[in-house]
Amino acid sequence: MMSQEPSVSTSKPAHPVPAGQIPALYRSFIRRHIHSPAEQILRRSAVVFAPHPDDESLGCGGTLCLKTRAGATVDLVFMTDGRNSHAKFIAPRELKTLRREEGLAAADILGIPRQRVHHFDFEDDHLSDFLEPATKRTKELLLNLSPEEIYIPCAFDPPRDHDATYRAVLAAVQEMEKTVTVYEYPVWFLNHWPLVRIQPRGLRQWLREARNTIAAVSRFKRYFKCIHDVTTVLQVKSQALCCHATQMTEWESGRNWPTLHVVADGTFLAAFFNGVECFHRYDLSGSRPSSK
Repeated sequence: MMSQEPSVSTSKPAHPVPAGQIPALYRSFIRRHIHSPAEQILRRSAVVFAPHPDDESLGCGGTLCLKTRAGATVDLVFMTDGRNSHAKFIAPRELKTLRREEGLAAADILGIPRQRVHHFDFEDDHLSDFLEPATKRTKELLLNLSPEEIYIPCAFDPPRDHDATYRAVLAAVQEMEKTVTVYEYPVWFLNHWPLVRIQPRGLRQWLREARNTIAAVSRFKRYFKCIHDVTTVLQVKSQALCCHATQMTEWESGRNWPTLHVVADGTFLAAFFNGVECFHRYDLSGSRPSSK
């Protein structure tokens, strides 16, 4: 969980909130672009880069499940250790251990073998301070694995660890000769109306939210034109996300432990369980990307 998440919590069940209908503003756009990836595409090898344990399940858990079921070789990289998500409630060293185990458990559910899970262990919320070594380690891993695809947070995800992951991975790929297909997945970018519920106070906040909404909707429609149908594996995606118990449950009751359930009154989680996963897809090989 990132700094965007609220500082208060209510007791919630361990499973994501049920998804409602996608708002009409998005529904027609998604219907035009949704597709089930072809089997030969699903079988392509991939490396998934998650800024924190849980981003892989939120942003592309359904697609990863489809790929592993199709027989693809999938590696998962956790860029940071997640130690600071609940620093007010638990010692960072203890939380780091918990989140490592949660990430491994989620990988098991998604069909990713534990030997293919990599922990770079940069400090949570400080990845941008280690951009050069992160890029170096990423390049070394990619040269060793030589994947056909990579998955990274989208360019517009606001948390700084997400932005640093995006920059480190693209910098590493651009130093390589091999062409890879990049899939950018949104996480916190989806935290806007009408996908989530907002309750602005006062005219100034309403105007700010209106501007943000117009920009986000326009960007969504221009950017995320690769939309995968993941309805058949939503339950698996839910189970994988539930493995991240420190983020999904009130770990210590009575202490207002923040969970993903309370973000935007639960509508943030619902945005990930409408049966689709959205990506910006392009090929990259040390030059400017070309959209597909």
